Amino acid sequence: MSEKYRNLLLRLLEDEMIVSSWGISNITISEPKLSFNVDGFKYHGEVTIDALDESQYNVYLNGESVGRFKLNDLVPYLDRMIELSDSEYQKLFNQLFNNK
Repeated sequence: MSEKYRNLLLRLLEDEMIVSSWGISNITISEPKLSFNVDGFKYHGEVTIDALDESQYNVYLNGESVGRFKLNDLVPYLDRMIELSDSEYQKLFNQLFNNK
């Protein structure tokens, strides 16, 4: 396995709590891409990541490009796309506990 995919996998594993909340399944590692399915609050479907080099990655959701990201920005970006943002969590919390 190349260094760029090893770095990507290590980065995903560093944020185990976040990544596990995505309902990740069907992980496929085949250069030139890493792909997996997610079942999050906001997004359900396939995520594909192409490594350009050890620090730049293209991200696709259901085959559509959503941008190019540095390794350290990848997990936070994906979490915002797959799960809820902080403001959406706050809105959900307010709805649950302020509307009795």
